[in-house]
Order: sequence, then structure tokens, then C-alpha cells
Amino acid sequence: MDRPGQHPAPLRATPGIGLRLPHLALIARGDVDPLLPDGLWFEVHAENFMVPGGPRRAALIDIAARHPVSLHGVGLALAGTEPAPLPHLRRLARLCDDVGPVLVSDHLAWQRIGRWHVPDFLPFPRTRAALALTAANVDRAQQILGRRLLIENPSHYVAQADLPGDHDMPEHAFLAELADRTGCGLLIDVNNIHVSAHNLGLDAVALVDAVPAEAVAEIHVAGHSADPGGRLLIDSHDCPVASAVFALAERLLARTGPVPLLVERDADLPPLQPCWPRRRRFPRCWRRRAGPGRDTMRPEPVPAATARCPPQRRRPSRRGSRVFCRCPCPDALGDPQYRRAGRQRPRLPFTATMRWWQRRPRFRTIIPCCGR
Repeated sequence: MDRPGQHPAPLRATPGIGLRLPHLALIARGDVDPLLPDGLWFEVHAENFMVPGGPRRAALIDIAARHPVSLHGVGLALAGTEPAPLPHLRRLARLCDDVGPVLVSDHLAWQRIGRWHVPDFLPFPRTRAALALTAANVDRAQQILGRRLLIENPSHYVAQADLPGDHDMPEHAFLAELADRTGCGLLIDVNNIHVSAHNLGLDAVALVDAVPAEAVAEIHVAGHSADPGGRLLIDSHDCPVASAVFALAERLLARTGPVPLLVERDADLPPLQPCWPRRRRFPRCWRRRAGPGRDTMRPEPVPAATARCPPQRRRPSRRGSRVFCRCPCPDALGDPQYRRAGRQRPRLPFTATMRWWQRRPRFRTIIPCCGR
């Protein structure tokens, strides 16, 4: 659902990596751009940037001006009985307008009941009623965002026999009908399939083969770890991707044709270069032609990067005022050493006998521009 009047450039179906906050300043600075693999794109968690202004959001906008960026949400709770809050959707829509993402995605799960929001992806019975609710939530989110959503399959840890309610349909049928009703795409996390198959005693290959390939617009691979206290596998994203997960991804890519593939890593982050995906793992899949239009996507345009830093802005505080550089440099992202170097001492010290109106700031904490 592209906005009218926009003419984005195509994105090649190449591997990408999850861009997490410890690596944000390094990518925003641009020093490693010549070292990045050809066609590399980045995915960020949308909720980390859904604030008005600030250096973190400015860094993401600067990165999106040079690299394709995907927004991956974790808070819409699309399978819940209540729709996503309108302020949350509006903040996400403003972020999409500023960043111009090539993809926007979220999870098939429920997380919200009343005023409570659970920071995890909880299971739900795949019934006709749940399908109708989920389709209504996806339709509403797509209308407000003005673009197509990709829905990610969840990981499972408990068999439905141990939960209240029964399934009316398998997961692949639920996803296929959801995509058919709403026009949404599917984000298939093959690591979630591998973890669920192990935990529930199912065949991972059969689950991958049942995925509706015509609706798949993105694939995720990630690492998992064993539960120290049991026999479960945990979708932890804190270790390298297992060979079995790569094999499942290659099997799915053979059916879908070239689609973007993301390597996720959320914890125990290594240095940036070991995170780069190795495209040679999927040479046959990316050489295979899947027909016109299947090996490209149409991202939203992003504003061109400015040559120099925009004018600084002053943020008043009780002890003084700070002038922040608004460019996405590491100094603006909060380097303590840089802040100490730019600090000026007050002209007159505050004393306990001063009234509150006399304790007005007589100094400023200066964070100079990086000169971009």
C-alpha cells in the first residue's frame, strides 16, 4: 500500500541484518559503508524509535537515506481481542513517514488485555473467531499506516492440548487465509518453525513445506538456545544461526524464489562484521529466477542526507541548558567523554541561601557539532 505520488527505487532480494542500538552510531557515522556487503539492508525494532525527535531517531533517518531499512514492530498484538491503541499506530505511522521503510512487520500474537500489556508473544487458539478478529486488526493497522504489513509466525513452547481452547485450523492455513482476507504479506521466521517443531514433536520440514509460498515477502533466520532446566529450545536470538535453520531457509527459498532474508541477533552481540550474512550459503536460491517482480520490492523514498549538521537546539534544564548536536554522530548519541570535553563551569556557584529564582543557570553544557 504505497502512498500516492511516490516513486521508490527497487530493493534487491539480498540478505540483511538486525541493526541494534549498540551498532547504531557506527552505521550512522558512515565509516563502515565501504566495508558493507553489496545490497545489505537493516531491520530495526520500531518501538525503539517511536519518540518525537532526538538523536536516536535522527541517526535512523540518516541511515535510511543511505541504506534500505525495515521496521519490525513488537507491540501491535494483532491476534488480540482488542485493537492496537490509536496513539501507538499514529506514532508508528509518523515514524514510517520519516524513515520511508521498505518493509513494515509485526507478530501474530496477543499481548494486551485491558490496561495490561505483556512484553511477550502469547499463543491463542486458531479459531474462526480469532481469524476474524486478527483480520480486522490487520486491516485497521494497514489503513492507518497506509502501507502493507508483514505478519510473522510465532514460536510455540506448549502443545495446544495443555491450553484452553482448540484449534480449528493449522497455522499455515490460518496465515494463508489471513493474507487472502487482508492482502498482508507473510514474514516467515524459520527459526521459529524449527523451535516449535522441536518443542511440540512435529516435523519441521513438513511445516516449512506447508507455508503458503505465494504470500511470503520476507524470511528470518536466528539463533536459539537450549532451556537449561528442560528439553525445550528457546528462540533467544543470542547465538549464531544453526545449520538446521539455514537448511530450512534454503528449502523455503527454493519455493518462494528470491526474497529478502534477515539474520537476527538481539543479545550477546558480537562486533558488527561477524553479523554480516554470508550470501554464499544460498547461491542457488538467489540465482534462481522467480519471474518478474518477485526479486525486487518497492521501498518508500527517504530524504537525502544533508551536507552539514542542522542548527543546534537548546534544551533547558534545572541545572543549566544543553546545546545538542542534531546530526547522528556518536557525540550526539551520548559519548560521555565527548560530553566532559565540552562542559563549561558555572560562572557563579549555587549556594543554599539562594532563592529558586536566583538559581538560574549561569553555564551551558556544550556538545559541539561533529562538523558533518
